[in-house]
Amino acid sequence: MNEWKTYFENLLNVKSDASEDNEPIPPASEDLPIHQGPITAEEVEQAVKQLKDGKSPGLDYAITPEALKYGGKWIINQLCNICNDIYENQRTPTQFNTNIIIPVQKKGDKTLMTNYRGISLMSVAAKTYNRILLNRIRGPLDPFLRVNQAGFRSGRSCIDQIHVIRRILEGAIEKQLPIFITFVDFMKAFDSINRQIMFDILRHYGVPLKIVKAIEAIYHHSKSVVLVDGNVSKEFNVTTGVLQGDTLAPFLFIVVIDYIMKNVQLDHANEKGESGFITNERQSRRQPATTINDLEFADDIALFESSFERAQSQLTQTIKWANKVGLQINTKKTQALTNQTTNNRTLKVNEQDIEWINNFKYLGAMISSSETDIKVRKSLAWKAFWKMKTIWKSTTIPIHLKISIFRTSCLSILSYGCESWIITNNIEKILNSFATSCYRIMLNIKRSDKISNNRIYQIVKQEPLTQIIQRRQLRFIGHCLRRNKNELINIYALYTPKPGHGKRKRGRPRLQYHNYIASLINNDEPPTMEEIRKTAANRESWSKIVVACKPRSFAAE
Repeated sequence: MNEWKTYFENLLNVKSDASEDNEPIPPASEDLPIHQGPITAEEVEQAVKQLKDGKSPGLDYAITPEALKYGGKWIINQLCNICNDIYENQRTPTQFNTNIIIPVQKKGDKTLMTNYRGISLMSVAAKTYNRILLNRIRGPLDPFLRVNQAGFRSGRSCIDQIHVIRRILEGAIEKQLPIFITFVDFMKAFDSINRQIMFDILRHYGVPLKIVKAIEAIYHHSKSVVLVDGNVSKEFNVTTGVLQGDTLAPFLFIVVIDYIMKNVQLDHANEKGESGFITNERQSRRQPATTINDLEFADDIALFESSFERAQSQLTQTIKWANKVGLQINTKKTQALTNQTTNNRTLKVNEQDIEWINNFKYLGAMISSSETDIKVRKSLAWKAFWKMKTIWKSTTIPIHLKISIFRTSCLSILSYGCESWIITNNIEKILNSFATSCYRIMLNIKRSDKISNNRIYQIVKQEPLTQIIQRRQLRFIGHCLRRNKNELINIYALYTPKPGHGKRKRGRPRLQYHNYIASLINNDEPPTMEEIRKTAANRESWSKIVVACKPRSFAAE
């Protein structure tokens, strides 16, 4: 047990370059309108309802989420008293401060500790307390965070970021606009943040001192123990990073990332005169240039620039501001992509070269082209399909149940990120042949039986997969175009560089996403982007378009 204790103690206490010599982070001149009064029973009850069922408790072994949910008003009132004592006096019970770590193998040799990751079990009562604080601060603080961050924020998703980066890359390639995208990877990001700096950043964003002190109470004297085969190690202190297994920690983390990237953008602009990749040039005073500096989903960061020198400057600023809060960039996993010749030059992280790549798996999706991504996803879907071979071959499981399992397992893997695909003739064949092949296996129908695909669809009572995906694409675009106008997913949902910005190559132009969507709506008379936006604003009208969508495919890109 001592070996496990030492391993996780070193893992969770990261030596940081964040120096006390850094300039102090000033608090906001005015606090945000965050409620600071005593915690009420109503707040406790709301937080308890938000707990997920079936989660294992921490050191308070008998207190599960279900016990709090169905324990009645007496339990709520008792928990309210405990939370108020912590909130007012900044004193926490031992169970609140101590997490249980259970090692779970993630890869390779079972005898190597490095092949294990720790699952942290936190006190359910502590989660409730932190959820109350999260409910208080998220509403007032979230609007002040940059729109570039989509992680752990309501109404945003990985798909939004994947779609934006694909549309920008597509436009840059089509109009031969120089683009440099650097994909930044941090080492042990959640475990490395300097806690005192995190608290200072909260004050900098206007979180009242009383609320910050209430958060600090949970972090001070935080400890962990390791549980293996019923044996518990001695406890050890955890001094860096956000708390593992916590409800508040993800939001605190993105506030720190927001602070980093906001300062990167400001310093980079001051040094170079402007910041980011220009997606559209300035047209007039009323139509200024539009740029994108970065995209984030939690700690998955993509930096955008228009030249090698500017990309290096931007990366250097990112290193500088990340170091200030205790984060270190992983040189081996940080990579860059460009549509320009590099002349054997490489971007550097602390004098070490980072790798140039032709494609990148961003948030689980290959971003270079629809076909590349689909081939990867198809391979993953087949692996998932054959793992459940006994289900598909079973003669006792009804076909409708097989289809339900197939849709929730295999099709969800295959269609991840499909909202931003362009379905060409070749892609249509790949997708539909996968689905019909799977249906034939479930039905035990061979190709030699000479039963058509149309008949297969009738038996399983399913539409062609491409029709399902294209309706999903239209539904997604409708949601994007109804989002707030300053959100990136609204701005770049149907992005294409405006005339005069860049120059298209000679020859047949590639099919662009906005033209693809317009053809899905009406192939005979495709609407303009302005008409699409106007129609999407009306949910009822757009729903009719989604329902009426017929499967279509187009010439290759």
